[in-house]
Amino acid sequence: MKKGFTLIETLVALTILTVSLLGIYSLTDNAMFVLEHSDKKTELIQKAYERFLIKSYYPDKILQKNVIENGLVFKFEETKLPTILPQFTEVRLKVGLDNEEAELIYYDIK
Repeated sequence: MKKGFTLIETLVALTILTVSLLGIYSLTDNAMFVLEHSDKKTELIQKAYERFLIKSYYPDKILQKNVIENGLVFKFEETKLPTILPQFTEVRLKVGLDNEEAELIYYDIK
């Protein structure tokens, strides 16, 4: 009796290996996409927070709607909304870059 694998057994093993490697590749590709997306979101939130700090320390300063930094154009949009309490105003600060957008919400005292 000969020892070893038949051609069918080898092909089945290779097919199983290929399917499992494709699954691992798909998971890795999705993880890289999520990582890039979260990096952009983090950068946008950081820019919105920087804008918030500038506005809180220098309330009379007029800020540009588009800021160019390192060749990237950050677009800022600020919306003030009334709240239930008359002394507070809800401020929504949106910042966008390419197709990404983040929003920072804070409450301002009148």
